[in-house]
Amino acid sequence: MQTDISPLRWRFTSIGAAFALVGIIILIQLVRIQVSPQAEIFRKQRELYSGVWKTIYPQEGKFLTDGGIC
Repeated sequence: MQTDISPLRWRFTSIGAAFALVGIIILIQLVRIQVSPQAEIFRKQRELYSGVWKTIYPQEGKFLTDGGIC
């Protein structure tokens, strides 16, 4: 039985565990957002704006440059 873990394997295992932990935290956050009281506000907005198509045309003659709008 080998008890000596190489530094490279230890590093990869640590990084893998960190990524797994971040993924679990993201999933928990998604569930928390779905069941929060504030989620009802977004559900009402979804019903208000469902089926609404709005075409937005850009203003003619205005250009955005690195110096600002000219």
